[in-house]
Amino acid sequence: MREIFLLGFGAPLVDILVNVNDDFIAANVGDKGGMDHWSIEEQQKSLALADNKYSVANGGSAGNTVNCLANLGASCAMLGMVGDDELGRNYAAELRNCGGSAEYIFTHAEQPTGRCISFITPDSERTMRSNLGASSFVTAADIDKVDFSRIEIVYFEGYRLFEMASFDYALEKARQAGCKIAIDFASFNVVELFHGKLRSLYENRAFDMIFANEEEAKAFFGNDEHEKNLTEAMNFCDIAVIKLGKAGSLIARDGRISRIAVTPCKAVDTTGAGDSWAGGFFYGLSRNYGMAECGRIASAVSAAVVQVQGAKLPQDVWDDLRKKYL
Repeated sequence: MREIFLLGFGAPLVDILVNVNDDFIAANVGDKGGMDHWSIEEQQKSLALADNKYSVANGGSAGNTVNCLANLGASCAMLGMVGDDELGRNYAAELRNCGGSAEYIFTHAEQPTGRCISFITPDSERTMRSNLGASSFVTAADIDKVDFSRIEIVYFEGYRLFEMASFDYALEKARQAGCKIAIDFASFNVVELFHGKLRSLYENRAFDMIFANEEEAKAFFGNDEHEKNLTEAMNFCDIAVIKLGKAGSLIARDGRISRIAVTPCKAVDTTGAGDSWAGGFFYGLSRNYGMAECGRIASAVSAAVVQVQGAKLPQDVWDDLRKKYL
């Protein structure tokens, strides 16, 4: 196995978590649920209206997965861009503190660190307003600084397709270095917008692993016949995953489909649930566990994450998870 088990390529965003009620959403945010893009000024105004009562944690889709993997004890790193500001410095420091590598988190001199505000209502639903900031400015010159020969798996978040040039360049560099390629489809909107691109890469076996939730899988395959679709997927990639929410998940590998049950829990906030599921799965994979065991770890980690606000778990919870699955 190579020195770094997984490199996540995504947007290193800072999650800002705010507890509000439905009236606040209607008056100051807009439609409840989903995600939209805001300017930094709009974000700051909304936080002031919420009396600045919020918490901050590392986030972003691939970032959540990498942080989870680092806390579980597997070697991992993040590729992305932050701003030359306190949020960016704290992002890199937090990743290092939990055991990950920040050597490929680069700094933009002018753009601020990207951030995503999650307005959380009492029913645990999130309404997200993001500003990608510096995370959209990764260049080929930055990617050239990555030693892909040290990396076992490069994990792309689907949102990187919006920066197609850097996505394509990193994919080619990783493939040339013999890395395994994994992608999370990120959202059904991403799949719909880039369906032709994703399908072409998939059919040309560019991906060793694909991860999707129900909506993303339906957008990609054109139907919700999940087991049939996973049977097809095994002709094009080594591992295919469809996460089914409360119905668990399906993992396909070597001609076999494993059905994984959810770990029962009471959800407080679903921020980072799917990303953390992937982190738990990759941890099992780093230890050469079978698909059923990788899925059980993924389910347990995801269940732990939804019981807290944000994707950041207390240290004692990480300690318990590591002891259980070493």
